[in-house]
Amino acid sequence: MKKHPHASNVVFLFADSAPRAALEKPVAKPKPPQSDTQRRTELGRLLPLWPKEIADLSIAGRWHVIRTLERALRVERRRGRAGHWAYDLARHAALVQSWRRERAALREAIVAAALTKAKGPPRGEPS
Repeated sequence: MKKHPHASNVVFLFADSAPRAALEKPVAKPKPPQSDTQRRTELGRLLPLWPKEIADLSIAGRWHVIRTLERALRVERRRGRAGHWAYDLARHAALVQSWRRERAALREAIVAAALTKAKGPPRGEPS
């Protein structure tokens, strides 16, 4: 431990002396899945998409929504880093949250499709 030269009661702990657990970032609990209406409302508010594009729950439809979310995130990040007056932290957080949910839903859809495809026809039936 080293003390700051100008303050006698301030103590600085350096990374090599701090316990490993204190340095690790706490893991956030996953958000509960959204209902379809909540998802449509939130995405409709955040993204310039038609309702039929938001309602498409196929793998291709999910990819389209994710790509649109990523584009909106890039724009919002750029605004924030530039100090633009139109940057909105709440919108940025909502975009990130929606992006994570959509990625998780896409992952589940891909796994479900792979499991369905791997099962194949039931035994005893011609393929």
